Amino acid sequence: MIYSRIVGTGSFLPPRVMTNQEFAARLNTSDEWIRTRTGIVQRHIADKSQASSDLALEASRRALQAADTRAGDLDLIVLATSTPDYVFPSTACLLQAKLGIKGCAAFDVQAVCSGFVYALATADAFIKSGTHKRALVIGAEVFSRILDWNDRGTCVLFGDGAGAAVLAAGSKPGVHASVLRADGSHAEILSVPGNVCGGAIVGTPFLRMDGQAVFKFAVRVLEESARETVAAAQMALEDVDWLIPHQANVRILEATARKLGLAHDKLVVTVDHHGNTSAASVPLALDEYVRAGKIRSGHRVLMQGVGGGFTWGSSLVKLAMVFPGQGSQAVGMLKSYAGLPEVDAVRAEAAEVLGARFLPLLDDGPAEALSQTVNTQPAMVTAGYAAYRAWRALGGPAPELAAGHSLGEYTALTAAGALRFADALPLVHFRAQAMQEAVPAGKGAMAAILNLDDEHVVAACAEAGGTVQAVNFNAPGQVVIAGEKAAVERAIEKCKARGAKRALPLPVSAPFHSTLMQPAAERLKGHIRGLHLAKPQFAVLNNVDVAIEHEPARIKEALVR
Repeated sequence: MIYSRIVGTGSFLPPRVMTNQEFAARLNTSDEWIRTRTGIVQRHIADKSQASSDLALEASRRALQAADTRAGDLDLIVLATSTPDYVFPSTACLLQAKLGIKGCAAFDVQAVCSGFVYALATADAFIKSGTHKRALVIGAEVFSRILDWNDRGTCVLFGDGAGAAVLAAGSKPGVHASVLRADGSHAEILSVPGNVCGGAIVGTPFLRMDGQAVFKFAVRVLEESARETVAAAQMALEDVDWLIPHQANVRILEATARKLGLAHDKLVVTVDHHGNTSAASVPLALDEYVRAGKIRSGHRVLMQGVGGGFTWGSSLVKLAMVFPGQGSQAVGMLKSYAGLPEVDAVRAEAAEVLGARFLPLLDDGPAEALSQTVNTQPAMVTAGYAAYRAWRALGGPAPELAAGHSLGEYTALTAAGALRFADALPLVHFRAQAMQEAVPAGKGAMAAILNLDDEHVVAACAEAGGTVQAVNFNAPGQVVIAGEKAAVERAIEKCKARGAKRALPLPVSAPFHSTLMQPAAERLKGHIRGLHLAKPQFAVLNNVDVAIEHEPARIKEALVR
């Protein structure tokens, strides 16, 4: 089954900051009155030249960068806003143009402050259906355009901003469950009652709100949707690591957490420094906590929205941990962790096992030597395991699920305690030697084919002639091919002719996972047979069949299959 997962987040707040003191200077209010009733200290206000699509563009660029994704690789954009640039076309289409792309589906969702949760659930459904593979989901608002700046009951609450997330198809759940609800009988409680006629707004263009009624309704439905969503995911509230309610005001947030029995340190609160940004509030909070290192891989995050209409909903998501394989190496890749005791201990153990020349190669290169398989494989396991140890020492929890791209599976098993680091290094060094000796350097190659269906990649390899195969089906629209160098080059051209958006040669020195590696597999079988493995402390996904094995004998079998 196909699932979706969040692979990157981003956010943007316009530079102009409006403090509570500015309101106190011209309205019958004070900083203390606003803080005690809302928790809000400041909000950001867009320049007159900035529209929702402009804020969305900055947030989207940051999310795409975090996801290591090109805008051209997207096949779906879902943008939540109640302050669109135009009546039509949709703000999503305008954003698409500003990203410099065309062709992918793009549309808006209007559910006010529930908008991002609605958009996330919509994109998740598209990906699960198999029709789309990579989606950009955005919440963007310029609520300052629909405020009556003389109404102290509303104008002090809201601000402008945007948040975004990139979703990608995967084989394990990232978005566990979503529940969306609405009740249109309460429109008078929270609305902008004006309507568009002949291009002009007829009636009031300003937001109207019954604050007390909104508070009571919001707390009730947020509690109900949280419980419903957790149940749909077959989990308990105790399993939730973080609660991100719509950042309306701190009283609603704290009341919701109390009703759910969640500890205050699980509640995400960012409303104090950006105010109520409607559809942007949840992704803004998510991105802030991700970038601060608070929300980490493996955490279960319950996101909630409630908005005018009324609309409300919740989504429960989890971030998993994936360890990189060959092709991700870089000279000095552990230098940013220098001085951390856990990293220093891993480096010292690696030098003891592999010899004194290993650490200078890892830190200073040259890159050509580090890219040789016999050096790359132990280097990547060392770097990945050191980073994991540092992350755990700094308070990060162990994931419930880990996986690895090719070689990364060995790092995942090491992190899970199934494989001792002192055993992993000589094992992957032997593995690398066997692979390199099976095909001399320069004779084989690998390439990643992007945005081309699996069957087309397989057909292109068959048409290319020689030995070249599709070997890693990493995700829908991302397939790695490997084989003889000339055959891989021909297959790349065949894939481009069939519509592949990109074909990236990988910086590796052997055609891993291809049939050319069969001699290495036979040698590895004997070596792994005598290896000691323990039961993993958390689930590790097999590369070969996407299964989860807990018994050491079955893990060994999967490693050489």
